[in-house]
Amino acid sequence: MIDSIKAASGGKLWSAGFIYMLFLAAISSISFHIVASILSLHVESLGGDRALGGVVVSTFPITALILRPFCGAIADRFNIKRIITGSITLAAIFLLAHAFTGNIALLIVFRALHGAMFSISSTAIIALATTFIPKDRMGEGIGFLGIGFILAITIGPYIGLVIAEHFDINSVFILSAILTGLSAVMMLFVRYRRAVQTGTAEKFQFRLEDFFDLRLIPLAVFSMLFAFCNGFIQSFIAMMGEERSITNVGVFFTVSAVALVVIRPLSGRLNDKKGIATILIPAYILSAAAMMVLAGAKATWMIALASLLHSFGHGAGQPAIQAECIRSLPDRRGVATSTFFVGLDAGQGLGPLLGGLALNVFSFGTVFTGISVLLLLGVFGFIVYKRKMASI
Repeated sequence: MIDSIKAASGGKLWSAGFIYMLFLAAISSISFHIVASILSLHVESLGGDRALGGVVVSTFPITALILRPFCGAIADRFNIKRIITGSITLAAIFLLAHAFTGNIALLIVFRALHGAMFSISSTAIIALATTFIPKDRMGEGIGFLGIGFILAITIGPYIGLVIAEHFDINSVFILSAILTGLSAVMMLFVRYRRAVQTGTAEKFQFRLEDFFDLRLIPLAVFSMLFAFCNGFIQSFIAMMGEERSITNVGVFFTVSAVALVVIRPLSGRLNDKKGIATILIPAYILSAAAMMVLAGAKATWMIALASLLHSFGHGAGQPAIQAECIRSLPDRRGVATSTFFVGLDAGQGLGPLLGGLALNVFSFGTVFTGISVLLLLGVFGFIVYKRKMASI
């Protein structure tokens, strides 16, 4: 059994509990993201257009966005083990339901329910996992923890594309449900005991600050820009490959997986020593460059180059923002995590939604160029934010 209290009291990063939570978080997250790359294609096969495909894809993160503030309060007040196990189990059921409906309206309902369970489980998993990380190594620890989540965003969609190509789309949903169930079983081997107990009456007494922290909203917005970019890529890169006759666009996810394994721990250590500004400004510039490469991409090697640039940017920037949120609220990790994810969910939802609408009017090149401009605006926004914080 993995004991959260014993692990939290130790000073080393690579405890048995931290390693176990890395695997659990990775499997859980991969299982959620396997379906990301095939949903828009599935909607098209059911008779929907690109805009409707964007709506279906966006239902998941938008639902997560609505529930996320409540998830942080729940994670801080209730038994996280029960929350994680129950929400992941329900998520597996809703994923199976995806495989047995050919109706787009029902697909949206199941997607929303899946998003709700993902919102609860992902917030609680991160809040629990960070209790295994020493405070002075939070950036590095989240860097390694984030490898699982970011690899899920890259490996998951690739697995989905491969399974759909060699079998069918329903097989993708079934595999995702099986992996989700496995992560629920893994959670049973974590022995969780709250360090600080909350009375029954106090558990149900909520204030605005119990749901999200207004001081962290700027950081959530910086996270949203990366997620907006990523959500659009996940949802439409397969379509772009078909339209431009680019073979093996799945290489984007393969290159990204390798690059992220390298950049996450290195950027985490740098973040601990030098601060978030050293990471975030170059991260935005690299991601913006990646979008410009995709805007003009006509060959597989250009897809790979864009993936490398995007992975170095997104892979370093997101965990730096997340670590900064948790450092700011060390005693309210659930709220810090949920506030961070408000931005991530908003971007992940708006990316495919607005992207799908834009693609009905503009070309892929124009839309990618627009996203690049948004990322560059993030640089100026962050500089203004840092100057304001320094003056307080």
